[in-house]
Amino acid sequence: MIWLIFVLVGIVAIVISFYSSIWCWLILAIPELYLSIIFWSSKSKKYKILDNLDDSANLLFQKYSYYFLHQYAARDFSGSAALMLNAGIIIGFINIFYGFYYGIGLAVISYFLMKKISNEINPYYNVWNDHDREMSKQIFKKLYEQAKK
Repeated sequence: MIWLIFVLVGIVAIVISFYSSIWCWLILAIPELYLSIIFWSSKSKKYKILDNLDDSANLLFQKYSYYFLHQYAARDFSGSAALMLNAGIIIGFINIFYGFYYGIGLAVISYFLMKKISNEINPYYNVWNDHDREMSKQIFKKLYEQAKK
């Protein structure tokens, strides 16, 4: 559901970028700030070590605990961050066309921030290798066993 709201905000920001370069970045900053708060708050919380898992699996769980505990929300927020990343790139090109060259810097900042958030919240496709994916299956299995108790 949140992804739909981000789509609408991205479209509105792109349309407004044809009329006002400043306002489009302010509109885009609101969902990016929201995603940043979710990201940094999820990174600050540490969870206990899971029993009967390798040290590397526990490190993976500690690093990406938000993904393991809230998998569907992580996918949604990751997709929303990727959408904001693309909207920022489009707005950056529109800003270049209209001569607002500060938009290039804002687009670069938006790109790197949203790329980091997208990859860190849902690391399955972009960050992990096959070994990490195999360990994630073990972690999900362990979490499922704990939930059944």
